[in-house]
Order: sequence, then C-alpha cells, then structure tokens
Amino acid sequence: MKPLPSVRSPSSAILGLFDGAHDAGACVVAGGRILAAVNEERLTRVKLQNGMPLRSVAEVLHLSGVRARDIEAVAFGSTLTPQIYLRALRFAQKRLKLEEGYFFTAHPTLLQRLTDYVQFASSITAMRSDSFLARAEVAALNLLLRKDLPAAVRWKPIRIVDHHLAHAAAAHFTSGQRATLCITADGVGDGHSMTVCECRGRDIQRLWQIGPHQSFAWFYALITIYLGFMPYRHEGKVVGLAGHGDPAKVRVPFPFAVNGADVRYAWRFGLAAREFLAQLDGHTREDIAAWLQAGTERCVTAVVRHWLQKTGLCDVTLAGGLFANVKLNQRIHELPGVESLYVFPQMGDGGLAVGGALALARPEPAELPGVYLGREYSADEIAAALRARSLEPVAPADLESSAARRLAEGRVVARLAGRMEYGPRALGNRSILAPATHPGITDQLNRQLQRSEFMPFAPTTLAEFAHQCYERIAGAELCARFMTITFDCTPWTKRHTPAVVHVDGTARPQLVSPRDNPSFHRLLAEYHKLTGLPTLINTSFNIHEEPIVCSPQDAIDTFLRARLDCLAIGPYLVSREGI
Repeated sequence: MKPLPSVRSPSSAILGLFDGAHDAGACVVAGGRILAAVNEERLTRVKLQNGMPLRSVAEVLHLSGVRARDIEAVAFGSTLTPQIYLRALRFAQKRLKLEEGYFFTAHPTLLQRLTDYVQFASSITAMRSDSFLARAEVAALNLLLRKDLPAAVRWKPIRIVDHHLAHAAAAHFTSGQRATLCITADGVGDGHSMTVCECRGRDIQRLWQIGPHQSFAWFYALITIYLGFMPYRHEGKVVGLAGHGDPAKVRVPFPFAVNGADVRYAWRFGLAAREFLAQLDGHTREDIAAWLQAGTERCVTAVVRHWLQKTGLCDVTLAGGLFANVKLNQRIHELPGVESLYVFPQMGDGGLAVGGALALARPEPAELPGVYLGREYSADEIAAALRARSLEPVAPADLESSAARRLAEGRVVARLAGRMEYGPRALGNRSILAPATHPGITDQLNRQLQRSEFMPFAPTTLAEFAHQCYERIAGAELCARFMTITFDCTPWTKRHTPAVVHVDGTARPQLVSPRDNPSFHRLLAEYHKLTGLPTLINTSFNIHEEPIVCSPQDAIDTFLRARLDCLAIGPYLVSREGI
C-alpha cells in the first residue's frame, strides 16, 4: 500500500469532499481538527443526496471561517468510487442511485438490466486500484474533478485518497488511541469491500483486504431488498427486524466461510443472485433477517478475532457502512482481547470527506470532541421563521426546565438547538424527545413520523447513570457518546424505561455528559429531578424518508406535519395547544 498522502504541515487548512453515488458531503480540517462538516442531504432536503456537494462546500467554508485562499489542498475521499463515467456525466450519477436496487429487481426491465450490468461491471473493473485502467482514470480525474469544483477553490491542488484509506483515517485519527487495529468494511470502494490496517501514531499500514466478490455489506444489501426494503438505505430496518426472528428456522447454509484471513462467498451478486435467493422462499422475513444478522456477526467477528491475535493490538476502530450495524459492533466489543472499541460516528460513505482530509493532514490521533459541526441559528433567525408560520416566539425564563416539565407530563418535545450534528444520529440538537416509561409511546411516534412499527427507539441517558442502565459498557464509552453500539439493558432499565428496550433486550444509547452538550445535559438532569429517571427516548427530528432537519424552517414544518406536542427551538418553546 502506498504511504499516506500529506500536506506541508498538519496545521494546513484542507477542504475535504466526497462526490459519491450517495451521501455526498464536505468538511474543513485545519490544525488536525474538524472545524465544520455537513452532508449535502441536509441542505438539499433529498435523502442521501449524491453528486458534487456544492452547497456543502459553501456551508463548511462559511462555518469554519476559513477563506478559500487559505485552503492548501482539496482532498477527495475516494478514487474510483464513483466511477469516472458517473463523474463525467453527473446527470447519470443522479439517476443511478444505489438504493434503487437495480442488482436485485424481481422483474427487471431492459433499462434496469443494462444499468445493473454497468454498475456491477464497473465495480469489478475497479477491483484493482493499481491496474493500468485505474491509473489512467486517476490521471484523468484531476481535470474532471477540477471542472466541477466551485470557482473559489477550482485551482487548488487536488489530492485523491483511496476509499478505504479515507475510512481508516477517519476512524484512527479521531479515536484518541495511538495504536489501533482498524477494520473498514462496506459494499465496495476503490475495488475493496473490507480492509484491515495497523495504525500507529500518524501512520496507517494496510495488512489485508478483500474485493467486492466477498462483500459482507453487498450481501446484506441483497437480503435487504429481498425482504422488501431499499438497499444501502434500510439495512438498519433489517437489524431491527432480526430481533423478532429465529435464525435456526432458516435451514439454508450461510454463504460465507471464514478461515483466518481467508474469506469465501458461495453465492453470486447481480441478476444471477435470484436463483440463490429462491432457497429463502417460504421463510418469514423476521427469521431471514435473524439468519442474516447472526451469520454476519459470526463471520465478521471471526475476521476481527484473527487480526487481534495476529497483531496483538487491543484497541479496535471501525469505519465503513457495514459498521452502521450497531448489533455487529456490540459483538465486536464483546470479543476477548478487545479493550476499547470506537466507531467513527459518520461511518458510511458520508464520512469520506472527513476521512480524505484527515488522511492528508495526518494529525496525531486525538479523541473526537464532538460531532456538532453544522450550522447554528440565531434567536432572531428563529423568531423570524416562527412568525413566518404565524407562531409566536415565546422565550421561557428557563427553557431546559420548561421542556423537562412538558416531558415529565408525558408530552413529546422536538428540539432544535445549537450546531447541527454531523452523521446519521441525532444527538440532542436535532432530536425528538419523549418519556420512555410506557411502551405505547412508540406506536404513537411511529404513526406521527410514518416509521416502521418494529423499529426500536433509542434512549438518551445521563452519563453518570450509565452503569445503572446498561451492561458491559467499559471500553465502548466513546461509541455510546455517538449512538454507534448497542448494549444489553439492565433489569432496572427494562422495568423503568421499557420503551427504549428492544425485543432482544438491548438498546442503542446516547450517554450525555456536560462536556458533550451542556444544555442538553441540563434538560435531562431537570427531567431526572422531576421523575427520578435519567433516560428519555431520543429519535431523529424528521419524517420517515426525509433527512434530519437542518434549519428552523425545516424544524417548524416537521413539527406541524407530525403534529408533535411541543417545539423547543433556540430560546423559544412552542406548544401545539397554543396553535
């Protein structure tokens, strides 16, 4: 593997970009720190927006206060993913979205067969990123990408970073651990679906890799669409569904075999997968989901176990879309020999802008201080947005206490406060909060937010009560700050806050400390004073299939459409009773 790219100094300002087939975004890194990061979907309001993230570029430059002339380089967090023809034909890139699932359509049209072939074949030709074709593509990319860049940064030096190196850099450099075993895994990126790296200080050394033909994430996507969901988008639903099933009822052999560093896959991808999928016909979707989840956990943990033993490393970092699977992350955390686990909070391709920039900066590893990296809105901006919808901006003397009192009364409170979170999780600043005392509240929220009835709702918990609520969290506290792992719930949690406990007895908590978010911690503390409970439901502030809200206008629109009880927005508190 080639050495990490670099700029003159870790203090240099770098603009990071990902212009992929889904979840494009941008960031600014300076002095080894992430100053601002946002994904395009939050600004365009199109879920997993793809293409060149022009709005995100303008946003992160504005938020960071870094002037375009001070940017030393532009880092793209992927080389051959998306393929060069998609970057040349941006209209085609916008049309061929991954979640449309052309690989797996039950009755494909001729157009779908053609796009299936083009997508699948181009992924395979990208398998060797050091091939002559790949080198030729990279040589052409500088000109092609420069053409699409905003004028202010168009003539900055461009650095193109390997896809999985960008994933690894995002995980290692924000882990706070000097020596880590870094595992990256996704569908395919620059010809690989999984890599293992040994990371020490500012250096990342790749030890092992496998290609798309052995992709655990592609297989998860294959079963996701077989079950009637959208691939690359609804895998989280399959994880939730798995808790309702029994893997032993599916007698089909799991198609992966893992022996040390040898990973083999017995089925096929693309249109040819249909003949293999027929073996699953007649089983319930709950049991198939459980079979898929159990097999994935068994095989991926076998890979991790092998490299733990081979390297002797004990601090594990993870990135790549496969590790959005919070149950899988729990199984890795529980492996013997794992002393600490960290998952980069924007683990999917949406995190490649940050990964590419950090790969270029090569800072000393430091713990990620937080993911509140988006825009914050002033009281005047929020008041104007409320008045535009005929809502009166009323500011209580103590907003956190007032919101906590509404929650203690059993009401649902949506919250927009401070800087927007980066990544797929709402961590209090773009959240919907509800009491977790009665399981029936989840049915109400599912109806209001148009979500699937089997999906669990996650808890947010005062960090000082973590061990009272969850089991075996030691070593994964950093994951728990960012909602990237599940834990088994204690009997106390199952008894007192059952609405956040999944059917399998686990929960995916956010542990909140004053350091992370003083205002949100105070709201939780006020709720605890009133009820004796340190936990609330915390779900993302959005209607199903829409991005998490960004602006006051987004928040107000969602609040009204979902008919939520209260809206805590900036310094103001709006109640539905007053509308």
